Amino acid sequence: MADVLHLLGAGPDPVAGTGTAPGTGTAAPPARMLTLTGPGGIGKSRLALEVAARLRPAFPDGVHFVDLTPVHDAALVPGAVAQALGVRDTGDGPIADKLVMALRERRMLLVLDNLEQVVGAGPFLATLLSAAPGLVLLQTSRVLLRVSPEHSYEVGPLAMPGRHGDLDAARSAPAVALFVERARALRPDFDVTAVNVDAVVAICAALDAVPLAIELAAARVRVLPPVAMLARLDRRLPLLTGGGRDLPERQQTLRRTIEWSVDLLDDDQRALLTTLGVFDGPFTLEAVEDVGGPGGAGTGTDADDALSLLGALVDSSLVRQRDEEDDPEGVPSFTMLATVREHARERLEADGRLDAVRDRHAEHYERLGREAGPLLLGPGLRTWSARLALEDAELRATARHLLDRGELDRAAAFAWSLYTYWWVGGRLGEVRRWMDEVLAAPGDVAPRTRATALYFTRAITFWQDPDDLVVPGLTESAEIFRAEHDPWGEALALVSLALARLTAATPDPARAAEALGTALELFRGAGSRWGEAMTLVTQGRVAILEGRVPEAAGCFEESLAAARQVHDPLGEAIALHHLGWARLLLGRVREADADFRENLRLSARLRHDDGVAYGLEGLVAVAASTGDVERAGTLLGAAEALREQTGLYNSPTSPSTSSPSTRCSTTRAAPGSRRPGPRGGTWRSRTRRARAEHDGRAGRGRRGRVVTRWRAVPGDDRVLPFTLGVSWLVLPFLLVALVLLYLLPESTDRLFAWTIEPPLTAMFLGSAYMGGIWFFTQVVRLRRWHRVQYGFPAVVLFAMLLGAATLLHWDRFHHGHVSFVAWAVLYVTTPFLALVALLLNRSADPGVPEQLDVRVPRPVRLVLGIGGGVALLAGLVLFAVPSVGIELWAWELTPLTARVVGAVLTLPGAVDLWLLVDDRWTSFRWMFQAQLASLALINAAWIVERDDLLWDRPLAWLFAGGVAGALVVYAALYLWGERALRVRPG
Repeated sequence: MADVLHLLGAGPDPVAGTGTAPGTGTAAPPARMLTLTGPGGIGKSRLALEVAARLRPAFPDGVHFVDLTPVHDAALVPGAVAQALGVRDTGDGPIADKLVMALRERRMLLVLDNLEQVVGAGPFLATLLSAAPGLVLLQTSRVLLRVSPEHSYEVGPLAMPGRHGDLDAARSAPAVALFVERARALRPDFDVTAVNVDAVVAICAALDAVPLAIELAAARVRVLPPVAMLARLDRRLPLLTGGGRDLPERQQTLRRTIEWSVDLLDDDQRALLTTLGVFDGPFTLEAVEDVGGPGGAGTGTDADDALSLLGALVDSSLVRQRDEEDDPEGVPSFTMLATVREHARERLEADGRLDAVRDRHAEHYERLGREAGPLLLGPGLRTWSARLALEDAELRATARHLLDRGELDRAAAFAWSLYTYWWVGGRLGEVRRWMDEVLAAPGDVAPRTRATALYFTRAITFWQDPDDLVVPGLTESAEIFRAEHDPWGEALALVSLALARLTAATPDPARAAEALGTALELFRGAGSRWGEAMTLVTQGRVAILEGRVPEAAGCFEESLAAARQVHDPLGEAIALHHLGWARLLLGRVREADADFRENLRLSARLRHDDGVAYGLEGLVAVAASTGDVERAGTLLGAAEALREQTGLYNSPTSPSTSSPSTRCSTTRAAPGSRRPGPRGGTWRSRTRRARAEHDGRAGRGRRGRVVTRWRAVPGDDRVLPFTLGVSWLVLPFLLVALVLLYLLPESTDRLFAWTIEPPLTAMFLGSAYMGGIWFFTQVVRLRRWHRVQYGFPAVVLFAMLLGAATLLHWDRFHHGHVSFVAWAVLYVTTPFLALVALLLNRSADPGVPEQLDVRVPRPVRLVLGIGGGVALLAGLVLFAVPSVGIELWAWELTPLTARVVGAVLTLPGAVDLWLLVDDRWTSFRWMFQAQLASLALINAAWIVERDDLLWDRPLAWLFAGGVAGALVVYAALYLWGERALRVRPG
């Protein structure tokens, strides 16, 4: 242990350990990724746990253990790590990004056990380590990962006594001490004596001092004293040939020891052990009785015999019973060491029974799902969620087995039966990936299977892009459930469809209300008070969206009553959360405070992290409403830290989980309406206090109502009301300017702020205004910051340059004309307004692709980004040195028009330059639309006013060909992006 602690930077340690010291001659920086290598059973996990316990005080954010035994695909390692850390895979973004956010500011030791079967996860772990400077990885593996940050330490066998026959030396030797420890677990009076010391030492030596082999041998001490055991080992070990002869010697010894232990079992015990090889993780006694009962173990024994057989395996140390505190509600559970499980599974496959036992395993967990599903919708939620979480690896293995066997209908039915478990446990992301496989599979599936798959793949993503795929998918899902006479499924799909209509670019409350009315009738007809409560909550959200807050409060109160009638704690917590917001909007602050507190209590009891975050955020609003700035800041910090560490960015992945303020300007002060994302910043205490102070001062109306927030919540991706106001302010000016400059270019001396000659210059500027009109229209329509953010730096620069040009050429303007007043107002205010909008909204980008997004290829980004840089530089040069333009430009310019043309050139340059740092198509999709609109008008302008071009100048030909070519390039890129979005699966 001392050498491992030294490698991890813990300094000298007096504790004697195992393994050989690394041959490092000089001091090296502490390892942040240390892999303990060695054959199975050598004690890697034991050593890792001992080191972790010793280092625990050095890691204020804790030490976490991740057992990767059930994971057989490297792509699933991020999910396994996330699950161990409590980071929820809700399907609203890549789980790897959520892990980065959860870990980037934490000082934590992560112990990853049994990495050898997923060594392909090495690059992911290296990336995680790079993004989280306070993270240290201690790993066990039979092979190295071979990534750059990895350090290794080979774990050797336990130390043996140095002197033969020395009783005290034997007792203090780690190998003998382990033998005694395990023997005393079965024979408390066992000890090493002068009579048996030589036999005990010889047993340990015969087993190469491999810890697991010693444990298995010691487990037989109750029936085989050390001398008799040594005789048996001497006879049997050389005869056993388990495993290939090319395996390392210690690995062969371990396999032979396992086979020796198995051979000592009777036929029924041996058959049950082999059957247990089908389990990936912990399993219950009920599962053993079902899977290994009559016919399952190949014994013909009944379920009662399974208990006695299992007890014999536990006594033999081949199966281990978990500690009672690890088992929910006292349900006994068991597990097997990876090496023993491998041996059992190999024998199961060699016997030709693997497929049959896997089928029995799947059938058991399908039955468990059908049993648990209804009980999760009421008072049994907490108990059953804990019970299912215990066997989560088996549930996932069941789904994987059914998918691999092509049993798509059974796989969908299994996923649907445990809908509430996946939702509350933050596992919908993985379920969605299963259902993506169902939809992508060749051939037809049963209608109900398609309805289920559509629901899981669309309901998770409705907040991201509801118009293109989600609404049609949920509509089809509801229609299929109706045709299949499944009112519960139809109603659930309709509730999610209503939410999708509310979160569309153009919300449709009327159709959402219609869908909810139908859903409510269906749930009531089916006698589902749970569904009724969920639907009433969503109806209340529609009422809030339409400004009918008292009616919304009534819906939430009715939902609360329905949930309490069936003793559903989750439904009760959700209803209380929404009722709190309604009462806060009505000025009933004290009642709202009580609602949020009760929601917080229930959610904490259920371990429902999302509900806890909502409760904290509700209390933030209460504190802000009463002017308690310090309390608001503290609560806000707690809520944001929880969302960071659990990966819950407040995306409404299922009915009624998000704040009632979705798409509702009257309630956007609700922290529950935000979705912090991976680029959400650090949220230090000063930031929290500043935001709380701002909300406390400006976020309260005359009646104490919480109103619109004027600063973006990191990762929220909403366009702030201030930014929308700037857009609405600028649009009329641009529309009038477009008409005057593009349609009446020869009348600028009478109608515009200054005389522009020749007409091509006026039309060129008007084309730029066309792009601006398109851009600001999308800002108002889309209201998604990351989709429009790169237009604002360009607008700020363009407006600043035109404002400067106005001051530099003041004498050229028609000072008494109304158009000059409009021009002056626009270019005096717009640079500052657009800059403020940019600064206020700058942190709202979640920094991750949308669920339905594509990435712009790197070569394309490099070409356009470099081209944008050239255009930006050319525009700035033309503005700074207008004489260059006057001499070389494609048509006649004055100093003022040269500067205006230069300012126009900076627009596409300032946008395209961002392609060098962002590859999300949705970040540029609408920017390219604006550029296409502008380029189309520019091409039309030079064709109409071609006589204005000075064709004897090379730039005239370059300009005409350049804008025509740019139109073709941007059009081709835009068509590629749109096609890529349409063909993207899911």
